[in-house]
Amino acid sequence: VYLLIDVIEEEVHNEIVPKLLGSNRKKMLAGRCSRLFRHTDFYFSHLYGKTVGEENKEQVLFIGLTEPDKLVGWLALLRTCQAHVAGMVSVPLLCQDLFKKMAPDDKDALLVSPNAGGLRQIFLRDGRVLVSRFSALPLSGDHPVPGLLHKEVDRMHGYLDSLHLVTLHTRLAVFTLCPQSWHPLLTMEQGTMARHQIHPVEAESLAQRWGIPVSVQKAEDMELFFCGFLLKQHLQNHYARPEDTRLYRTFRLRSRLQRINLGILLLGLLVGGALFLDGLAIHARLPDLSRQIDQAQAEWRAAVARGAVAWAGNGPVEGGTNLVAAIQALDAIRAQATDPQPLLIAISHALTHHPDIWIDGLEWFAERPDISATQAQKTGGGRQGTVHPAGPPSVRLRGQVNPFSGDRESARKTILAFIDTVRALPIVGEVVVVALPVDPAQTTVLDRNNPVVPATQANFVVLVTRQANGKNHE
Repeated sequence: VYLLIDVIEEEVHNEIVPKLLGSNRKKMLAGRCSRLFRHTDFYFSHLYGKTVGEENKEQVLFIGLTEPDKLVGWLALLRTCQAHVAGMVSVPLLCQDLFKKMAPDDKDALLVSPNAGGLRQIFLRDGRVLVSRFSALPLSGDHPVPGLLHKEVDRMHGYLDSLHLVTLHTRLAVFTLCPQSWHPLLTMEQGTMARHQIHPVEAESLAQRWGIPVSVQKAEDMELFFCGFLLKQHLQNHYARPEDTRLYRTFRLRSRLQRINLGILLLGLLVGGALFLDGLAIHARLPDLSRQIDQAQAEWRAAVARGAVAWAGNGPVEGGTNLVAAIQALDAIRAQATDPQPLLIAISHALTHHPDIWIDGLEWFAERPDISATQAQKTGGGRQGTVHPAGPPSVRLRGQVNPFSGDRESARKTILAFIDTVRALPIVGEVVVVALPVDPAQTTVLDRNNPVVPATQANFVVLVTRQANGKNHE
């Protein structure tokens, strides 16, 4: 529920105050409101911004209700009905937004609007409310509307002259929001007054243009027009206190939580639907996966059978008795040949004797990879290695000398000492050097166009191959 406040007991003060920020501004505005409106809690301060020609100053509109008893009664009634008070809006500030939508070209203007109790007159300069006045007049029945309107405008003109806002010689532009029954009467009076000029604005035409579903035929209908405009604008609250809007704020919070829960539920449904579709796709692929697994198992059984026959070595196996033993022996040999643990344990023992050797990475091969003669050389005898066919399991070590002092020759000696220790292990059948640190001076002699910049690391790559028989001698 919105309460639209349009009463006589409403005061407006325009003041220039120091420009402050944050909590200091809030304290200053609250203190000024409490001094201007001593007997009411219903007040509001509206910032207009900095003033022209004055630095560190800003213009503020202070507006408040001087007789709050009537409003307190309405709030008590709404509280009894458990109504959610969304806000209390002042008509002068609502008319300020309405005047901006009308967008007239006049710098100074007087906006006049009737209602069931009288005539509201608001003086605006540059779209800002400076003065607001309400006159209780009998605007219904057979009273001459144009005459009453001109009389009240003249009084307002004199009041503005006393405030030094305009002079009596200024031709004041008066925009009259009028019901449909007033429009012909005011149109005939347009341009007949010397001190002001009436501009009748039919409220029903504005309602149709802005999509407000009301019919404004009489002065009493103007209140419906302002209510419709308020619902279209959703202005900020002016007079309502926190305890007055507690139910509304609770309702808004509950509504937001419900929307969030609904969004989470929809998201869960979407994720569940996506997972269900993935499950259907996997279910459709299960027969193909099952056939592939059966085929792989059949190939493995055939390979095991071929190995068992080769292990027997005495022709075909008869009766199936030797087949079981042959398969068990083949499995034991295969597990021993493909298990990297014994070889890695042996290399770890060798590393304990060379703390300056760091291993950065290793690669395990179930069968020894081929090493070309241009990429590897054996350390024994210093001769180039040859192409080796695939053989026993091997591990390729990548490491460095750490700490490295910059002496590559010393680093090579350290690496070769580590390689000799590994070669001496009983489980190791062969050690092949894939890469060693290169002397930058020798490279510079060979390629003068591209000298090698001394590196900060001494890296090496070594291929260690296990004994061909797979036995680990203690």
